[in-house]
Amino acid sequence: MSDLLKFKPKTKPEGPPVFMVPRERKVWEILADHEDDAEALAVKYDVSHQTIRNVKMLKTDIAKRMLKTMTHLGATVYLWAPARRFTDEQIAAIRADKKASHIVAKKYNCSPSTIRMIKSGQTYKEDTSNG
Repeated sequence: MSDLLKFKPKTKPEGPPVFMVPRERKVWEILADHEDDAEALAVKYDVSHQTIRNVKMLKTDIAKRMLKTMTHLGATVYLWAPARRFTDEQIAAIRADKKASHIVAKKYNCSPSTIRMIKSGQTYKEDTSNG
């Protein structure tokens, strides 16, 4: 077993490390930006507003990796929570409903795949932190 030294900065980083490629630096800067307007951020960083949303909601692999790096280095990160279309009561009712997905989907005015994802736990994951 080798002795590995882990680098822990004594102060929080002011910005992304200089060795990062431009794309990584841009993702770092977007995650570190406290602005909550996607359009304003899109103009500021010269990307689409959808790219801003994807990064701020960790929908891309590079954003997920950058979050780990930033957290490890002690940098401040600003994320956006996904919008919730359904209430907790509706989610419980959907999960309890034994009808076919396309029938339940008509009731809630959404796609059958949304219903299947809710029932399988791929979206609207149950909170297991309370216990």
